[in-house]
Amino acid sequence: MKKKEWIYRELACNALKERGARFTQLGLSRKFGISLSTVHNAIFPLVQNGIVSPLSRGCRLSDLGKLLAFWGTQRKLAKDVVWSGWAASVSEAEKAMPSGIVWGGCTAYRLRHNEAVADYSTVIVYADQKEAAEAGGRFRNEKGNARVLVLGKDPFLAGYADKGICPDPQVYVDLWNLNDWQSARYKDALGKRMGLYETVLE
Repeated sequence: MKKKEWIYRELACNALKERGARFTQLGLSRKFGISLSTVHNAIFPLVQNGIVSPLSRGCRLSDLGKLLAFWGTQRKLAKDVVWSGWAASVSEAEKAMPSGIVWGGCTAYRLRHNEAVADYSTVIVYADQKEAAEAGGRFRNEKGNARVLVLGKDPFLAGYADKGICPDPQVYVDLWNLNDWQSARYKDALGKRMGLYETVLE
C-alpha cells in the first residue's frame, strides 16, 4: 500500500471507533514516520472533496462513505500482489494457508461477521515475504476453481488486524477493486454494516 493509504486506513478505522474523532497532520506524520508534506498531499484532496473538515485545531473526518469511495478509486490492488495462483476450491485454499497471514476480501467478511453473503471464488490474504513463499509452495499455478491472491503486508497492518483479519475499511476498498459480482455483494453488505448509507456526522 502507498503511504497515503496508511492515512486513509487510519482515518477510516478511527471513524468506526469514534465518529467525529479529530486528528492533526503532525500526529499522523509522527505515527507513521512520514513527512508532513506526504501527509498534507494525502489530506488536501480530502478537504477539497468535503471528506475532511478543517478545524481551528486539527481536522475531522466528516464523511466515511466518501473517504472509502475516494480510497477505493486510489487503491491499486494488483500492485500489492506478491503471488497469485489457483486452488481446487476456496475451502482448500483457506485451509492450506500458513499461520501468520492476515485474511482479506470475502474471507475476512465471512470470518468477522459470521455470514456468507454468497459463494465466492477469490481468496485474498496479506503475508510477509516468508509467509508468501510458503503459501506459493502450497498451490498450483494451473487454473482451478479458486483464485488465490497473496498481497504484501505493510508495516502497520498488524496494528489494525483483529484475530488475523483485515480491518473492515481495507476489506471494503479491496473488494471495490475486484470485478466479480460476488465481491460486489460482499462490498455492499460490508458497507451496510459500517453504516455507509447513513450520515456520519449530524
